Amino acid sequence: MTFTWEQFDAADTRRAIDTDDGKGSIIRSVPPTTSKSRTIPNLADVLSGTMRKAEVLPSMDRNLTFRFTARDNRMGGGGVAFDTMVVTVAGDPLFVTKPNGGETWMAGCVGPVEWEKGGGIATDVNVLASEDGGLNFSTLVAGTANDEMENVTVPCAPTTKARVKAEAADNIYFDVSDGDFTIESNAPAVAPSAQAARSTIRVMWRAALCRDSCHFSDRDSVCAVGYST
Repeated sequence: MTFTWEQFDAADTRRAIDTDDGKGSIIRSVPPTTSKSRTIPNLADVLSGTMRKAEVLPSMDRNLTFRFTARDNRMGGGGVAFDTMVVTVAGDPLFVTKPNGGETWMAGCVGPVEWEKGGGIATDVNVLASEDGGLNFSTLVAGTANDEMENVTVPCAPTTKARVKAEAADNIYFDVSDGDFTIESNAPAVAPSAQAARSTIRVMWRAALCRDSCHFSDRDSVCAVGYST
């Protein structure tokens, strides 16, 4: 099976490519793929902040009509089915404002994610994080109120290619941090001690403190305390 998402709004006049007069298509057709979904604009362009020809977001309130086509590609007489969806664009877009690139967060601590909700109608959003520059995301918080701020627990894995995504919980629009930020994980100080007469060693540790410079809180806080035997 292969699938395509194509916009098919008809224009009534000629216009320059990559412009939007509220009529006609602004999203190009692409070859069929095995994926049932399509990210618009292309995810690589979203992450790099670039734009390819004939694939732009609307610049005004309008409707976008899409046709979803499925093909079974059977030799000698394949089957085709399609359905139509209308996307209504109204108001300002959603924007992630923090973290938006260049920040440093401490692994395991609590950090604020902030966004501008724009004119979207979603009452709740999902907050996700990526450790590979936005290629893959995991959920930090699902279904939180769309009130433009949420405190989240920073993922444990250190990376220099972290991104955050805020997406409408019950809709299709989203935004991603404009650039990569860093998640640091300081190794805890370990001071083991053992007695020769015992066969068990207990190691105590205290994890690194959250730093004020990361804007997690007004004061330092301990990320984790534990022991191992």
